Amino acid sequence: MRLRPGLRRAKELSRELSQAVERHEGNLGHHRRVGFLVATVAEALDLPDPALLGEAAELHDLGKLAIPANVLCKPGPLSAAERKLIDAHPRAGYDRLMQLALATRS
Repeated sequence: MRLRPGLRRAKELSRELSQAVERHEGNLGHHRRVGFLVATVAEALDLPDPALLGEAAELHDLGKLAIPANVLCKPGPLSAAERKLIDAHPRAGYDRLMQLALATRS
């Protein structure tokens, strides 16, 4: 299947971003496993485009790139400030995706 150049680049970027998050948090393969599970469940539920849902799921922790690695991988309890950083990662991921979407439209 031939992809439009913009879609092909988006898929490449998605893969690169999910790999960057995995390296940052030291959890290699996690995002691919989540994507696979989401696609499998979506297919079982007969949802439209399970593969696309799986690819999107691979970006679920994108906002963790905004968290310092020493906080993200801290072995003990988090301070209130560290917990606040962790809790903000979904919004940070959304903001990053919106920045990328705007940049690719220009």
